[in-house]
Amino acid sequence: MSDRLFISGERVSGLDLLLGTNPISDVIRDGAEVVDSRIRIQRASNVTFYGARFIRCQLDFLRSTSEEQFYSNEFADCRFTGQFYSVTFGYDDGKKDIKGSLINCDFSTCDMHLVSFYNCDPETTKFPGWPHIVILYPDRNKEDWQSIPFPKTFESIKGTIGFCDPSCVVKIVNWNRYAKDKGCPAEMPNELRDVLKSKSYIRI
Repeated sequence: MSDRLFISGERVSGLDLLLGTNPISDVIRDGAEVVDSRIRIQRASNVTFYGARFIRCQLDFLRSTSEEQFYSNEFADCRFTGQFYSVTFGYDDGKKDIKGSLINCDFSTCDMHLVSFYNCDPETTKFPGWPHIVILYPDRNKEDWQSIPFPKTFESIKGTIGFCDPSCVVKIVNWNRYAKDKGCPAEMPNELRDVLKSKSYIRI
């Protein structure tokens, strides 16, 4: 068992960290700044990031990460890799001096499904491409999304943004993952692809 990491209120740089290997959480919080570092995360459930700032860091999630909420952390010029299901990035709960945000971050190689992004600029954030469907400002566009003529077997996909927080900037749905969960063929009809491409708030 490696030593537990606890960083609070200090600035560190040039680290190569392997976190989430201990039964007790590794912690980076309360004004900590981590700069120009590589962070590998074995189990996200055994890691706590809260009220911290990460600048030019590489964050590699080595196992599939589900149902995690990375609240009130600032990530600037960071790159992420890993598989994420029902995860929230960038949310700010208003309880820390450092506000939750994503600035010029790169998620382009991630595998994601039902992932939400807050406090980011979708024009400068790199999201993964197909088979991911990137939905901008989902609450604002939910009525139009729910009017899209999805195949009957995919009708329930309309509910993926039915109850989005109005402050959510981006919601990502993985078409292949959705098809697998429903036991349906993953190939998207060309007509539907054309409809999705015509929507200014959808990227595929």
